[in-house]
Amino acid sequence: FTTIKLFDFSFSTPKNSTAYFKMAEWIPYLEAATQLKTNKNKEGEAVYVCEGLYATDSGAWGYYGHTPADGCYATVYGSDAAYEAPIMQEDGTEANETIDELSNLQALVATGARRPNNQGVYISGQKYTLMRAVMAGGAGDVEELRTFVAEVDGEDRKVVFNKVFMLAAGEHQILVAEDKQTYVYIAYANKNNCNLEKCHDALGVVAAGSAYYFG
Repeated sequence: FTTIKLFDFSFSTPKNSTAYFKMAEWIPYLEAATQLKTNKNKEGEAVYVCEGLYATDSGAWGYYGHTPADGCYATVYGSDAAYEAPIMQEDGTEANETIDELSNLQALVATGARRPNNQGVYISGQKYTLMRAVMAGGAGDVEELRTFVAEVDGEDRKVVFNKVFMLAAGEHQILVAEDKQTYVYIAYANKNNCNLEKCHDALGVVAAGSAYYFG
């Protein structure tokens, strides 16, 4: 387990009453969550591991917020922002296909498929390879790999996700985690910027920080 300290924010909204949270109320919590894990970069400076965090849900797939406001590489493009990309076909050739990132993410979370919709996982225009999928009750499920502990108000708060997906594309790394309220957190890191070869554990911490409040 990884222990984290979550910054304390005071709102009139009751803690853990997600039905009452509006998008504007999510963003400060998401911003705080991105600050939960730091590492020293190659210059020896402490930097935040997570450079982008996006929140949605696997029920209605609504949008709840993202941070930073600009250049968030965890942002998932919907059908209104679909684009063309070359996709490998069964005969080994490539053909341009329309990429709906949200549709492919939905398929990933629902099934754990390595190549959802026969295309793969794309986030913010970047194609990712699924490195690990851990789903409650699924083949090879290990609850510890879905579990993170957040230190909040001086107490350890254990967060057990329903599903955790670890993805990578070169220096880019993404963790997608679905909590028991079916909220989905997408956290992004660039391993070169934070000087970590594997960022997924740190990104799981960031997702857990958000899930404590919203899950």
